[in-house]
Amino acid sequence: MRPKANCIFERCGSCDAAIFYPRSLCTECGAPDPDWAVSKGLGSVYACSIVHRPPPAFKDEAPYAVLLVDLDEGFRMMSRLAEGDAESISIGDRVQVVFNDGP
Repeated sequence: MRPKANCIFERCGSCDAAIFYPRSLCTECGAPDPDWAVSKGLGSVYACSIVHRPPPAFKDEAPYAVLLVDLDEGFRMMSRLAEGDAESISIGDRVQVVFNDGP
């Protein structure tokens, strides 16, 4: 059963690999049925890009930063910088995942 948490991922019971996005087999060793786990949502910026020409749903938000974040649990996810100046974010900066409703 999937936990009711915002920042979830899977962890292999055989090799302990972090798996994100959810899959039915471990991406490292192929073991079936990974277990659900809850991330603390803390990580480091792996890459960032500033969007100046957004799609229509985000036109009022530009410029904004799209990030690849290496979470401390061992997986990478994409996100958008929710707070702070998009131009000031740098590779290696520590960030906290925050979930918001809407675009």
